[in-house]
Amino acid sequence: MRVFGKQMNVVAGIEHESVTITDPWVKKQMNEIQQVKTAYLQSEADERIAAAMRRKADPYQAPISIGTDVMYYRDGQKNHKGWHGPGKVIDR
Repeated sequence: MRVFGKQMNVVAGIEHESVTITDPWVKKQMNEIQQVKTAYLQSEADERIAAAMRRKADPYQAPISIGTDVMYYRDGQKNHKGWHGPGKVIDR
């Protein structure tokens, strides 16, 4: 991902009700920053779900319903080997 230019130096959470932004240019910039952050987070979530769906799974055939918290074991990756979780079941 490439980013050109420089982000404005703004305090996070400036949307607080006691702060009023009157400059339309600053309002526009803050709105655009918020839209970009939201789009980025949605993109990251979509990529992670897609990657999880591509992985080969050998699920234990227990009566587990969607939304259940589960622990899972990963084998074969040096720094990710072992038990992980909890994770939510999103598909069966």
